[in-house]
Amino acid sequence: MNNNAIIYDDEYDLQRKIAGKLNKFGFNFEQTKGGEFCDLIDKVKNIYVEVKLDEFAPSQLLYGIAKEKISDVSYIGLANSYEIRFYKPPNIQSIDKFARKIDPTLEIPPSKARKKLFDDEGFKLLGNHYSIYTYNGELDLENPKKHLFITPNNYYYFKIIFDKYLINPARFLPYIANLYANNSEIKVNNQGYLIDINNGKFYINDDERKVRRKGKILPSFSPDYRPIRNIHDKQLIESSRIKRDDVTGVLHEIDKLTPTKIRRQKGKYFTQEDVGIITSRYIMEYVDPDFILEPYVGGGSLIEPFLLYNIEMTVNDISKGHIDLLHKKLAGNKITFFARDFILTPINEIIDEWSIPKSAKKPILVYSNPPFGTSATNWLAMKKNEKQSISRKIKIDYGGLDELYGKGDLVIPAIAKMIETIKTLGKGYLAFFSPFGIFCGRLRYNKLLTQILKNFEFLYGEVFSGDKFHDVSKKKPISFTIWKYTPNINTDHESLNFIFEGESVNFKRMVLLNEGWRYDTRKYVHGEITVQGNDRFNVAAPKMIHLKIDKGGSELIPENIKIELKIPNLPSELLYGLWSCAIGHRSLTDHPVIIDNAYVHLPEFAEIKVQEILTYTAISMLIAELLNNYTGDKMGFIGMGRKFTFGNEKLTQGVEYLINTYKDSSLGNSTIETIFELLKSTPNPEDIDKTIRQDIRDEIEKRLEEIGYYDFIPIPRQLKTSKKKKPLTEF
Repeated sequence: MNNNAIIYDDEYDLQRKIAGKLNKFGFNFEQTKGGEFCDLIDKVKNIYVEVKLDEFAPSQLLYGIAKEKISDVSYIGLANSYEIRFYKPPNIQSIDKFARKIDPTLEIPPSKARKKLFDDEGFKLLGNHYSIYTYNGELDLENPKKHLFITPNNYYYFKIIFDKYLINPARFLPYIANLYANNSEIKVNNQGYLIDINNGKFYINDDERKVRRKGKILPSFSPDYRPIRNIHDKQLIESSRIKRDDVTGVLHEIDKLTPTKIRRQKGKYFTQEDVGIITSRYIMEYVDPDFILEPYVGGGSLIEPFLLYNIEMTVNDISKGHIDLLHKKLAGNKITFFARDFILTPINEIIDEWSIPKSAKKPILVYSNPPFGTSATNWLAMKKNEKQSISRKIKIDYGGLDELYGKGDLVIPAIAKMIETIKTLGKGYLAFFSPFGIFCGRLRYNKLLTQILKNFEFLYGEVFSGDKFHDVSKKKPISFTIWKYTPNINTDHESLNFIFEGESVNFKRMVLLNEGWRYDTRKYVHGEITVQGNDRFNVAAPKMIHLKIDKGGSELIPENIKIELKIPNLPSELLYGLWSCAIGHRSLTDHPVIIDNAYVHLPEFAEIKVQEILTYTAISMLIAELLNNYTGDKMGFIGMGRKFTFGNEKLTQGVEYLINTYKDSSLGNSTIETIFELLKSTPNPEDIDKTIRQDIRDEIEKRLEEIGYYDFIPIPRQLKTSKKKKPLTEF
């Protein structure tokens, strides 16, 4: 949004705030009383201003001047919350003639004088504005500003106009920047289309657009946007300019305001500038490159820090608009610009034609925040208000890279092509941002990870929370890594070390929940209670016990056990089920950002503190059942005798064992036994103390910390690259 725009409660409040703003610079504006012909008057300087919330009303103001027979007008002002346009007044005879078109007798009040037809004619009468003021800096009418410069702060105002006429801002902004640099201007012709006044050529959104003429496909040079016929909009566009220093900021505003559906389909999650500065320091420390290839440059925030080091660079982006703007901003540096689809561009063309030096004295670096996205990664990246987006399905062209590197996410071919470029060069360094799940042993990424570990030496890794990237949930981890090409080094997965919020984070091979439990069969076998599937920490489904197996999960039955846990008095299916409810997104507890992309791992179930966690979880699931009746009569206190039931007899006995064994364990200001008996003696669920579940959360999270459950990032004992089952039968 426009940070300079005035925030208001209503039109009267906006008038008051505009007057206060202007009077700081030597003006004497006063708000008029209701019913007068305009809103603000400076009687000393004879300036008359009409204020509207998000539009202009020239006909109302001109009619009012004629009706009041005011002849000593210095300036006429039309204001809204974004800007004021000042005009030199037409002669009084012209104003009077205009006003009598509205009402020959000049008897109707000015507030009734407005019609679109009259506003358009009013703009024509006023002509070009004398000065524009956007509430930024000082207003000085002795030194008028005829041009309105597009900045990150006011881009939203221009976006309204671009959207209205289907103008592509990523193409239009470099276009007007070039005109401005070459002492030309843009004008709207009589048909409503934009032209360069120096050569009369039309502006078009897509200079590669094709049309069919006489059976042949030919380039189209005709306008591909709506004609601009509104005089106010015409004047705004003709007066617009952009400065080189504002290019990057405006690019980020364009991408932030691009519809979520389009942004996610393109896999664009733009890096905030401070992250680019941080990672540039690590690159200079670990690589100190002589040349950088940035294949997915976007807004350019990753490369700008390197301008200080006079490093030669080639930058590319699939969006020609982005490249045009960056070229305009960064011209004069040692940078070569391309606008290609990097994934689909042949390697030999990249090597031979993209100005990559064959024999650099210092290392060559391929560095980027590549596009990423799938139904799953979009879902994990989304914020809460985006969850109904239909843009989760993404068509990915792998360019033939999927056989070696896998598929399932746009980031896979994006990084794969970076790797293949370095392999073809025979030397170099690789640095990239990515979902942290790539390094967590996630199945879809394991082919890519295998190739990285095989041929690259790990130099540095850091994890950032998603709030460092535009439109990524703050609870999602994004990793940055630096690698040195070292063929057949076979880096040990467990040796990787990342920094997160100043702390060192390591990986450890552990037994995972999905190795021991069929976590999501969605099949009824015995009609038993069902636990929601929870193989990863970021599984979106709420963790609960229910009967709607078609909604996800598995019955708590021996047939779903893959690894028998062999814990006395506690059926393995009960242990797997309770752990599935205790851990992960939308479970009883929160988990650290750093572990969000990882698979859920199993604790040492024989430990006392782990069994206490299971007991608290069983109590919480019991409360949820009493409140919501998810399972009918399969859980809770049944009949007049209030007999306790938790699924079948075997499961019930297991929960009773936990409650009896850990009955004295604290639960808030009470104990497990006391709370259990309280639940049993409370037939009305509405009478259950709502704070109990928060106490349970606190007790579980305390014990998770005590057992060091989150001390390591869990990774599979075997790094699988396909869904072929390799049974693991030992815990």
